[in-house]
Amino acid sequence: MLYLQETTTGEFVHLLNDKFVESHGLKWFFSLNDEETDVMKILSGNELSIDEIMGKTQFTEGKVIRILKKFADTKMIGATIDGKTGKKFYWLREKMDLPPSERHELLESLSRVPFTRANALAMERPVFGKEHIPEIMRKLWKNAVVKKIGSVYRPVWEAILESGGRQRKVLIDAVTGREISAS
Repeated sequence: MLYLQETTTGEFVHLLNDKFVESHGLKWFFSLNDEETDVMKILSGNELSIDEIMGKTQFTEGKVIRILKKFADTKMIGATIDGKTGKKFYWLREKMDLPPSERHELLESLSRVPFTRANALAMERPVFGKEHIPEIMRKLWKNAVVKKIGSVYRPVWEAILESGGRQRKVLIDAVTGREISAS
């Protein structure tokens, strides 16, 4: 199975309807330990109280509170208080859009693309190094085994735009012609 990860955003890359798309949320796992990963997965798509998190993880109240504080400090979670019960509920601020298992069809979507090896003259320095891939895969899916890690280069055009004395950088996917990012 071929997994492709974008080294500047840290997200998985998939081919969906003939377009390259990125997952959302994988970058958070790089800074989490196993217990924090468990809480992150439980909060994904849910709004839970400390008691509910404790019930699902079997962690102590103190451990759950420490993890939630770390998440709050990095702006990963939000919280609301139920007006009737006074109970606090927590949720992820950003939607996690990751394949639910290591065998999900999106992870295999790039196996149909004919990649060729290219000698790159200049390569952007990866923000997320490949040495972290086995650990991240294990955090996401306990049964995933990484057998090989290699580099694939996707052609990207960088355009510097100027208007009214202001400059803006735009990255364009050279395969699809779509904008990847702008700053």
